Amino acid sequence: MDTFLLKQVRLLDASSPLHGSVRNLLITNGFITQMSEAPIDCPAARIIEGRGELCLSPGWFDLRAGFGEPGQEHKEDLASGCAAAAVGGFTGVGLLPHTPPPL
Repeated sequence: MDTFLLKQVRLLDASSPLHGSVRNLLITNGFITQMSEAPIDCPAARIIEGRGELCLSPGWFDLRAGFGEPGQEHKEDLASGCAAAAVGGFTGVGLLPHTPPPL
């Protein structure tokens, strides 16, 4: 079981009443299981100190992604580019049409 305790992270979601607030979050197996302004005690959790400087948001959209497909799949194809974007926190990408042939 993967458990993370994010201490004092700033929430960024303009559609939420919590937008801009600083909270402590306990994440277990990829799900937020507890959120509080007060400290959360979980000795088994891996701790990430935010100090109000780290931000947490639903996801990011890259408007200028450059993948190699079509034409240069040896550099990067759609699958590897999307996987790399997901690891970086992006939930969507807009591809630039600078591939030979253009998209």
